Amino acid sequence: MELSDPKLEPYWDAVEKLGIPVYVHPQGFSHPQRFKAFYMSNVVSNPLETTLATSHLIHAGVPRRHPRIKFYTAHGGGFFPFYLGRFDHAWETREECRVHIDQPPSAYIDSFYFDTVVFRPQQIRHLVDLVGAEHVMLGTDSPYDMGETDPVGLVDQVEGLSATERDLILGNGARKLLRMN
Repeated sequence: MELSDPKLEPYWDAVEKLGIPVYVHPQGFSHPQRFKAFYMSNVVSNPLETTLATSHLIHAGVPRRHPRIKFYTAHGGGFFPFYLGRFDHAWETREECRVHIDQPPSAYIDSFYFDTVVFRPQQIRHLVDLVGAEHVMLGTDSPYDMGETDPVGLVDQVEGLSATERDLILGNGARKLLRMN
């Protein structure tokens, strides 16, 4: 079942009413036979599954119907934030991409937060440029083998981050999202 399945609408109603964020992380992939070699079951399929979940949520209109829900996605959001232009172009040119949403997918990006488990400071920089530092939060994926061994050090390597952006990524953004003092 996709996270956008209409059967989950009572769940989304409750999540929105409670004001709690939702962490989106895959548990395997729907077609694992293509991902057996070279550890692609994790390297490719986990970010792809994150992308699919985000795309389904947006295109099915979950953030449109539930604008107060905040989604925190693993793997830097997969490919989704890096391909916003492609998703928006499809929305503009393909009718099936507009069935449940009246704005391009990028208009719903404020409902999403993205972890830093992308392993390169340049990718974090690009993610910050795409979605803003207030939507990028420290991630580790620890204790798994694909975990970032020095997440703070990785963020410290990102060129051009202001002190405010760094503080948002390293904790202030999460405190705000989780409504922690």
